[in-house]
Amino acid sequence: MSGRLAHYIKKNSEIKNLQPMLFSSFYVDLYDFHSNIKISKKFCVSVPIIEVDNEITWTKDMFKIESPYEIESIEIENKDQLKKKFNFSIEKFDFLKDILFNSIVNFFKIELYKNNSLSIFSELGESKENFINRCFKISLDKYEYEIKQIRKTSEMEFEQLKEKFDKKEYINDFEKEKVKDSFYEAKWVLEKIFLNFKRDTNFEIPLSNEASQDLISIVDKTLKKMESLFLEVKKTAEDVEKYSIHLSPKNISDFTVGILWK
Repeated sequence: MSGRLAHYIKKNSEIKNLQPMLFSSFYVDLYDFHSNIKISKKFCVSVPIIEVDNEITWTKDMFKIESPYEIESIEIENKDQLKKKFNFSIEKFDFLKDILFNSIVNFFKIELYKNNSLSIFSELGESKENFINRCFKISLDKYEYEIKQIRKTSEMEFEQLKEKFDKKEYINDFEKEKVKDSFYEAKWVLEKIFLNFKRDTNFEIPLSNEASQDLISIVDKTLKKMESLFLEVKKTAEDVEKYSIHLSPKNISDFTVGILWK
């Protein structure tokens, strides 16, 4: 590994005054028995650079979880700065890689969340709340067709009713304007329903004209359909449980070791 050691840095950071940490990235195979889907996820951890041997290794409290999305590789032009930072030669990294691999297998515990309905896993360090919110967005995408159909039906009923009253003869212009206002209000409410996607929409459609009850019926049917769909999406998003991964040499792949400056 001498002369070929990879170096990394957190994005938007400068190497000046940063200290080196031993950095490892690897993939772990996750198998979801519920869906029979095998997923491989990347994990990154850093540990202090210390003198280790077969008996003295890194323990679980020494591992720092790093986000793979925040790490980028860099080039180190002056290799001599490594010798000033490290208390051992760079040739020893081959040995350190083996020790670190064994330490990760024995001490590094991966605790995730799994959504059974969607067959997806949380990211390492992602909170349950954030994971559920992400699952909600994914679940919402899965119901996109149903939402479009509900919207299409409500818009069709609305336009048919509007066409009916547009052709109607009114007693006077005041009555005509009241009907027009009701349609304007109902259209705004329908748009709000699809924008908010939950049943907390307050609406007041003027009751003083003959179009009001029909418009209220369209709005109410749309609300009930969207409420039912919302509950399905919410149920899918919250179908979450803890998922512990027991690491072994068999489910770890592409194990690499480098230097993370932080």
